[in-house]
Amino acid sequence: MTQTVSQYVANIDNLPVLPEIAQKVIALADADRPNIGELADLIQKDASITANILKLINSGYYSLRREIADIRQAVVLLGLQQVRNLVVTMVSVNHFEEPPGSPLRLADFWDHSLGVATIAQCLANRFKFADAANLYLAALLHDIGKVIIQCHYPDDMSRITDLMGQKHCSMYEAETQILGFSHAEVGAVLTRNWQLPPAVCEAIEFHHQCHKADDHVFAAILQFSDFVTKGRLQAVYGDQFTDVVFDDEPCWKILMQTFAAQNIDFERLLLEMDDEIEKARELVRQARGG
Repeated sequence: MTQTVSQYVANIDNLPVLPEIAQKVIALADADRPNIGELADLIQKDASITANILKLINSGYYSLRREIADIRQAVVLLGLQQVRNLVVTMVSVNHFEEPPGSPLRLADFWDHSLGVATIAQCLANRFKFADAANLYLAALLHDIGKVIIQCHYPDDMSRITDLMGQKHCSMYEAETQILGFSHAEVGAVLTRNWQLPPAVCEAIEFHHQCHKADDHVFAAILQFSDFVTKGRLQAVYGDQFTDVVFDDEPCWKILMQTFAAQNIDFERLLLEMDDEIEKARELVRQARGG
């Protein structure tokens, strides 16, 4: 009998959980009346995360005019949501292990994921899209289902990679043919188990089919950011056979229609993304303590 994606995830022994500090930081930052002092005190209990965040904030990534000495200053300067996303980034990048001989290298995976997240947040700010913070979170974790399949279902991953090699298709297409669902749906189930915001989980589920999401604009920005990162940074393993013609993609059409009144030069915007890609690389280095 064919498994549903929910059963597939539920059958995993020792299913990864979002570390407690990330859960608490998200809850505090997203509260109706967030308390900066309480959030700062929570983060400072983790010396490693505190050191990495302060190192990043005082690096060329932000190019601040003065040194930031403590997390409370960082929260005041950057805002609750930005610090929330930095904590989740630091935790996520160091949370998963790479099995020996894995086709999906985690260093490349996080380079790609941080590239998508950085570009998504940049585009959200440029489009004046209200939910930029959650868009970053969705982009950071959009491909996490690939890691789950690789770590917990290595035989399935072998079948998927074999089919990709035979048919020169994407991982998404191979997964759908073999499993009946994709890493996008696996990631959505996982992040719902983590009780992440519903908008984040939905965008992860539909980041290959943004037009099917209820909030198709949110999902379109994520999918477009994914395409840009594949083209300008690198295609993470599983996407090397993916060719993108923007004019044919629903995400491009949705963005052009939604933000037409802003008279955005999309071609110029793509060129400007190169600087954001470099920032993403720096963020990965800092998150890994480099």
